Parts: sequence; structure tokens; C-alpha cells
Amino acid sequence: MTLSVLHVGLESLTVRVGGLNTYCTNLVEALRGNGVDATATWVGGEESYGHSLAQGSLWRRNLDVARVVRSSEADLVDVHFAAHAVVAVATGSLRHRPMVLHFQGPWADESRWTGGSFLVSVIKRRLERFVLRRAESVVVLSHAFAQVAIATYGVRPERVSVVPPGVHLQSETARNEARRQLGITPDAQLIVAVRRLVARMGLETLIRAMVQLPLAQLVIVGEGPERGALASLIETLELSDRVRLVGLVSEAERNNWMSAATLTVVPSLAHEGFGLVVLESLAAGTPVVVSDVDGLVEVADMSPFVTSFTAGDVDGLVSRVARVLDEQEVHSEVVRQSIAGLSWSAVARFFVQHYELMLTRIEDPRGVVVLDHTAKLSGGELAIARTAEAIASRGQFIPHVVLFEHGPFERELRSRRLTYEVFPMNKRTQSRRRENIWSGLVISMWDSSIFAARLARLLRLRGATLVHTNSLKAFVLGTVASMGHPWRLVAHVRDLWSPPYLSASTARALRTLLALRSDAVIANSHTTAQAASADAYVIHSPVDGAFFGVPAPNPQQDLRVGVIGRIAAWKGQDLMLEALALLTGVPVSVTFVGGALFDELAFEERLREQSQPFGAQVRFLGAVDDVPSVVGDFDVTVLTSRSPEPFGNVVTESMAAGRVVVVPRQGGVLDFIVDGENGLFYEPNDAHSLAETLRRIGGGEIDRVMLGNNARVTAARYGAPRMAASVEFVYESVLE
Repeated sequence: MTLSVLHVGLESLTVRVGGLNTYCTNLVEALRGNGVDATATWVGGEESYGHSLAQGSLWRRNLDVARVVRSSEADLVDVHFAAHAVVAVATGSLRHRPMVLHFQGPWADESRWTGGSFLVSVIKRRLERFVLRRAESVVVLSHAFAQVAIATYGVRPERVSVVPPGVHLQSETARNEARRQLGITPDAQLIVAVRRLVARMGLETLIRAMVQLPLAQLVIVGEGPERGALASLIETLELSDRVRLVGLVSEAERNNWMSAATLTVVPSLAHEGFGLVVLESLAAGTPVVVSDVDGLVEVADMSPFVTSFTAGDVDGLVSRVARVLDEQEVHSEVVRQSIAGLSWSAVARFFVQHYELMLTRIEDPRGVVVLDHTAKLSGGELAIARTAEAIASRGQFIPHVVLFEHGPFERELRSRRLTYEVFPMNKRTQSRRRENIWSGLVISMWDSSIFAARLARLLRLRGATLVHTNSLKAFVLGTVASMGHPWRLVAHVRDLWSPPYLSASTARALRTLLALRSDAVIANSHTTAQAASADAYVIHSPVDGAFFGVPAPNPQQDLRVGVIGRIAAWKGQDLMLEALALLTGVPVSVTFVGGALFDELAFEERLREQSQPFGAQVRFLGAVDDVPSVVGDFDVTVLTSRSPEPFGNVVTESMAAGRVVVVPRQGGVLDFIVDGENGLFYEPNDAHSLAETLRRIGGGEIDRVMLGNNARVTAARYGAPRMAASVEFVYESVLE
């Protein structure tokens, strides 16, 4: 039976070329190309699959849409412009069919940027919210607008899906041919902006930047209410000979302008859900400079040919544009291939599966709110990201992450298509460390109580039924926030609640808090569980699958040793140098991977001084993004921690890469290392023991291939899908 979907759009492309209209048209046509009976209703148009709406008032269009929806035999309805579906939703025209809603921007806020009154914007927001909160699924193009849908419109996080748009990758007109057709000289420095002429598009910033770019020409393609003001600005700045407003053009001419450009610019000031024009420019083989607004930040991560500047910063824009103009021109095909994976066909295949899931699932997925106080990329954060992604893919639970600060972890969450929001914590509370937890206790309790009360309100607004705390500080604040509320609380313990990591009194206080409110406890190792709760479920941290793809090491003359992890005194990198000093006559090199936080910079400096006598034998790589590739350059990974590691993510990752791992005989690694079978032990804090173990490896006494192969087998037990299933079991147990 053919899947049938009715799309409720805004306008046909024959009426106006814009982001929403282009997206809706491309999706409908891509779905039809994938065998879906996809039709659309929108203003104007003569498409064979379209139901044309009259260009009347919003009320008249709503009545027309309700009539089309009611009479349609489509299996489900996909709404692209919420305001067109108000009457259809209110009058039951959907006839109990599922509704998917594409949220491409806050209509109410956009109207304020175009001069609309406050009262009108309030009415528009209420209409949008009415439709959004009744959709079974809300699709957004970026995480920035996922946060708007959740925080501003009250959409339940588990109903939100982030799905970037597609782009047509067919060959575009060659740059020189496009320039010939448009009357542009072959050697011109041509900047093009394809934008609606409204204030939020930031075109004033771009025009002012042209004063400092005397050799460049600017062409602005588009129309809107700001045309007069922009034309006056161009005249005032005496740029009429180099800056042109060409107005609305055909789709073919619009594409020619992007192909002809040396670069395009998207200087938006606000409300940029994704920036489809960025992908269109890249598809034309042209690099792009974008502002750091909303979804543009995310699209900038998708291609190396997109660079960003601070929105509204004229000097910053000039710097980025000048850099692109000065660089050697990249072949257009190379630019196109940077987004080769973002085809409309792939997007259509996703939606076919999404629609079928909407039609066949028996019950809605349940939401889980994950709390984490930090947005730094630490082991616990990477572990929960991998687990949450695997949980979401299973479809029974959908995690939504709440962070208490901004940071690099946000990018990791975005890359895994996980929704999240940042709920900022008081800096005084955020900076309080476990070492001084009892000093300033009254102020600390006051700050924490206020934050916990605000957090409780947020959890109520998100409709929380299950809360999962992922860090020590998140556990404390999340537990206090949960007092007296009905949602279930799962505490994930990733630290050792015992000296020397925590004082005995602090550990007792945490265990008391755990017993007061938590419905279940997850520990990342038996060592962690023993220190926190005898009833804890032991679920190990998942291994990133990329490590299994690292090739086996090639034998080298030198034994290549890697020490991976944040540089800190308790991580014991200095122990490695002490052992290295004992390995006289053994050809060995050591590479430290990881950086130091602010309060550990002094230790890093001492470490570097300690390494100087070894010269080129010791390297410091700092923090790296592609850890699997770095591990591929090692024969051995050494864990040097002075205190017991709760688990040891870098150990299981190196094992997945087939490397020999050398670890201290303590902590969480005791759960999975069998000495001489899949790894090697040395005595904790004993440089002689570590040096002797490395000497045996370098001298050929150890079968490295056997250890590496067995290590891979062990690491395979810690795949994200298996760990996710175990976490889901805990969720199910507390919700029964």
C-alpha cells in the first residue's frame, strides 16, 4: 500500500522563492521520487500535486486548508506553516490522523523584526503554540530552533527531531559562464547575498563592511520592506558603483548569481533556523561567510568552506571576507563535495521511515531529562552522549540533555542529533570544587537552593517523568530539585565517593542524599558502586565504535607509548616520566595527549620542564579532536593515574583499537583487565613497576598481537547499543 502524505505549506515557488517554500517543495518532490504519494496545499502554484489556496486573508486560507485536510485521504498530514493549520487542528479536520509539524522559525518574533506590533506578535505566538503543542512530531532544521520549540513554545522534547535539510547536488553553471551571462568580468571579486530585505538579515552590516573592501563588488538578491533604507545607506556611503540591489529574480538567475560569486555572505542578526541558502551556495561551488546566529553555527560545522563571524561586527566580517578573497581559489567541485551527503533523496528516505513509525507505533516514546553540570568534553560526558544516542535510536525513550553551562560538549550533542538546552548556573556555584565544598557552606547552600528551585520549575515545564543525573554536581542539584516532585530520579555515579577523591564527610553526605530521593543508581564500575551504593546497577561506559576501525599497529624500532587524558596532578603523567628515566637502553618514545584546565596549568608547566632532558623522546599534543587516529600511532597506551580511576574510558578505547594497555592494579579497570590476557598491570604509583612492564614489552617478552586481539574482543562487550539496553532496563524498572 502506497504511503500518502498531505503537506500544508505557505506558498508555491511560483509565488515567492524563500527558504520555507523551497524546503517544502523540494521535500514533496523528493518524497514523490521515493514512491510516496505526496501532495501539497499552498498559496498559488500550478503543480500537478498541489491544492492551490486563494491569496486571501489568513482566516480565509485557514478555512481552505481545513477543507483540503478534511477531504484528503492522506495517511498523515505534514504542516510546514503552523498558522495555516489552526482551523484544521481546532475543528478536528485531521480525523485522528498523525500530524508532523516542520518548525522553521518563530513567526511571531519574525513579525516583530518587520515592524509588527507587540499585540500582533502575541496573537501569532498563541496560534503557533496551539498547533505546535498538538503535533505528534515536531521537526526542526537545527538544534537552535529545537531549543526555541522546546523552551519558547513548550513542545515536549521527546517529540522534537533535528533533521538538516537536503540540497540538489547536480552540476551548476561554471563560474566563468555564469559571469558571462550576468555581465560580470572573469577577474571580479564578487560577493553575493541572497536574502529577504528585512532588518534581521543583517544586510546593513554587510553594506558597511564594503567600505573596507574597496576592490570587491556586492550584489544583493532579494526584495523586502528594507529596500529603501538599504538603497539610502548605499548612496550615503558612496558605494553605488560597487553595491547593487537586483531585487527578485528567477530561480535560474538566482543560482547563476551564487555560481558566479567568489563567495556569498549570510550576515543574519537573528532567527536563522538553518540557512538553506548556505547549502545552496556550497552546491553551486561557492564558499560562504556566515554570522554566528542560531542554526548558522551548526551549518558552519558541516563544511570547511563555511566560516563565521560575530553577528553585527563589521570589522569581523571584513576580516573573514578579506581572508577568503585573499586565499587561493578552491575548485568549485571540491566545495560541492564537502556536502555530498546532504542530498534530498537521503532526507526523503528519513521521512519515509519517520512517517511509517508515526503510523505504526503503539505508544509514544517516553522522555528522559539528562542533567549535567558541565559542557566540557570529559569521559562522563562522552559516555552519556554515546549512550543517549543509542537509546534514542531504539525509540522507546528519547533523552533531552540539560547543561548548566555552554561549552564544547554542545557540539558533541549536536553531532549525535540529541536535543539539549543550556540552563546557566550561578558562576559561584559552577566554580565550587569538591576540595572546598564545606567552606562558605551557607552561601553555597543558598545559591544551590535558588538554582534547584529554578531547575524544578524547568523540569515541570518539560513534563519530566524521568530524570537522569550524569555528574556529581548535577546529582546534588537534581536531587534537591526533585524533592516533593513525582518524577523518577536515576543517579549515575561516575566518580569514587571515597578518599582521596572526596573527603569521608562529603561521601557520607552524598550517600545520605542518595538514599533520600533516588529511585535507582547506576555506577560505571564495581569499584564505584562499592563506594556509593550496594544496590547500584553496574553499567560500564560505552566505547566509541570509531576505535574498532583503527588498524593493527605496525612494528617499529621504538616502542611508541601514549598517555591519554587531561593533564592533572592526580592523572599522574609525571609517573610516566619517572618510569622513562629508568628505561635506559630501551628505544621508547612517549606522547602525552590532552590539555590542562586553568588550575592545572602550573602542573603542566612542571611536567614540560621535567620532560626536557628527554628531548624528542617526549611529545605533547594537547587536546585533539580525532583521538582514534592518534591512538593508531601508538603501540601501547599507559594509564598513569595516581588515584583509582572510576572506570577508565581511555583504556577501553585503546583496547578497541587493538593496543596493548598497561594500567595500575586498582580502580574500575579491575572489572575488565585480566593480567597477561588482555592487558598488563603494574603496581600503583610505582615507577619501577611501570618501567619493568614496559621493558618486558619492548624486549619482546610479551605477545603484543595476542594482547591486542584479546583486548578488542573484550572492548566489543562495551558497545553503545548493549550499554543503552542496560540503561533502558533501569528506566523501565523505576517506571513500573
